[in-house]
Formats: sequence, structure tokens, C-alpha cells
Amino acid sequence: MIRTLLHLSISLDIGGLENLILNLCQRIDRRRYRPIVCCLSDGLGLQREFEELGIPAFSIPKREGFDWCLIPSIVSLLRRERVDILHTHNACPYLYGTIAGTWAGVRTLVHTEHSNIEREHGGLWRAEKYLSYLAYPIIADSKNVADTLVHEQSVHPRRVRVILNGIDVQRFRPSPPNRQLQQELGIRETDRVIGIVARLVPVKNHEVLFSSFAMLCSMRPNLRLLVVGDGPLRRELEKRAQALGISNRVVFAGNQRDIPGYLSLMDVFVLSSISEGLPLTLLEAMAAGIPVVCTRVGGIPEVIRHGVNGLLAASDAHEELGERCLQLLDDPLFARSLAKKAREEVIRKYSLRAMTRAYEAVYNHMGNALS
Repeated sequence: MIRTLLHLSISLDIGGLENLILNLCQRIDRRRYRPIVCCLSDGLGLQREFEELGIPAFSIPKREGFDWCLIPSIVSLLRRERVDILHTHNACPYLYGTIAGTWAGVRTLVHTEHSNIEREHGGLWRAEKYLSYLAYPIIADSKNVADTLVHEQSVHPRRVRVILNGIDVQRFRPSPPNRQLQQELGIRETDRVIGIVARLVPVKNHEVLFSSFAMLCSMRPNLRLLVVGDGPLRRELEKRAQALGISNRVVFAGNQRDIPGYLSLMDVFVLSSISEGLPLTLLEAMAAGIPVVCTRVGGIPEVIRHGVNGLLAASDAHEELGERCLQLLDDPLFARSLAKKAREEVIRKYSLRAMTRAYEAVYNHMGNALS
């Protein structure tokens, strides 16, 4: 029997979580599952990619505040599509989806926490404990996320398990610079490029990276900063670059689908986040053979061993972040050694195949337990 599996996310725009859902849907066993997707916003940037795979993509935009009308709308979709498994991703879809799924009589409710919500979101923070009695299992994408759920949010440890994120290590592999793209972006072959791939939102902490880069520009004349991604902070960050006097050295590339091409232009990949689960863009950069510098937050230290396969810095210290970047730029042998070990780590532990099989095992187990 083929079971209908609905992935519920806040967005289906271009981003790490959204690409993870796309990859899961693409690789899941279609002889056993019929995947469909739905988002709780107008963000359907990946709709074409889903539909090319024969995967229906729906949108039920959430209104500001707590939207009571959203729940019956999700119930209607679940019943119309005869959903057997509802898989929610992150806190907002977890709240609305779990309530709607229980109301609609969906037999299997699975949730993945890709990064812990902030304590400031008190209602959601407390609600996750009680929602865990309805959805099982609660999947964390890193040990750090799992520990927060158990030790800080009081979710029962038996209801939590870890499934590490995975990426396509064949798509993301070391490759020479894409010279055509380099020219289109106005980057010279003699430039050294520091890059980041992340949404332009507060949690990614681009401002600290900009401050670090401004410091480095005073020491190195041929540096460029390549910023891949888009978001609500775009204009604010453009103004920040201008105020720091680095706007002529910063390339805002916006949302892009050809991430391997952009990674090929980078000498150093940076993540300056103040909070993370297990970021897919970090795994992609590691697989592509780019030496990485990241802040010591969330699940990142579970992946990056400082001085072995990457470098770590404090999330609030732009000087340290800059020094780590400079260390890799000035010592190419060391940088290549870190990059080589990083790719080996991703191939060994973070493959897309392993992640997909782990999720399928969860769906199969829950389905068998209820049959």
C-alpha cells in the first residue's frame, strides 16, 4: 500500500530546510510513499522543482498572530489528500500541524526540530513539551538540538531521536572556479573571496561578519565578500556595508540555485550565526572542499573539530572571526588540509542516502506499530 506523506513547513522558498525537504521527497521510495508538500506562507520559490518531480505543492498562508482559521484549513487539506503521515518541520508548523493532524485523524505524526526556538518565544517554547505527547518521534538534526529539547524544554528523552542532516556529496564536490560566474559578479581572478550562504535574517549574524571583513580589508587589498542568500535584512546590510566603507568589496548575490558554482569561487566559507542546528550550507561547503570558519554555536561543534577540519570562533567576537579567516588565507597548506578532512567527514557521516534511509525507517516503524 502506498501511503501519502505530507511535509509541512513555514516556507518552500530557496533555503537549507526547504532543500532538505526537496531532497527527501526526491529520494524517498515512491513504491511505498506518495510525497506532497505544504507551506504556511506565500514562499513557493521551489514550487517548480517540486512539481517537476510530480510532487504537489500547496500554500496555506498564515495570518499575523495566532491564526485560528489556519487549523481547519490544514485539516481540510489532510482529509482531501488522505494523508497517512504528517511530517512537520520546526516550531510553527509543529504547533498548527500537530493540532490539525490530531483533529483530522492522521495516524502518524512526525516532527523534526532543525534548530531550537529562542526562549523569548515563551508560548512555543513551553508548547513543544505538550505537543510531543501527540507527535512521535521528535527528531533533532543534532545532539545539541536534542539536548535542549530534553534538558531545557522537558521533552521526554524516549520521544526524541537524532537523525543527522545529509547532502548530495556528488553534487557538492571540489571543482575549479566557475570563470563565467566570476566575471558576471565582477570578481577578478586575483581576488581572494570570503563567502557565506545564508538567509539575510538576524540569527545568521551577518553584521559580525561584515565587521570582521572590514577589519581584514585594512590588511589585504584584494579581498571580496560574496554574500549568497536573501531576506528581510537585505537593505539594512547594504547600508551597513556602505557605513563600514566596504560596499565596493561586497557582492550581494541574492537567492541562487547553483550553490556549487558560487562555492567554487570561495577561498574561505564562513558562518557567523548566533544559533544553529546542523546547517546544510556548512555541510555543502565542507563537501565542496572549501575551508570553513564558523561560530561555536548549536550543533556546529559536533561537526567542526577546531584545527582538524575547520576553525571555530565565538559568535560575538568579530576580531576572532577575522583572525580565523586570515589564518586560512595566509596558510594555504593548512587550509587544504582542513578542507580535505572536512570532505572526508561529510562523506562518512552526512550523506543524503543515509539521512533518507533513516527517515524511511521512522515512517516504516510508525506505520507498522499502528497497523
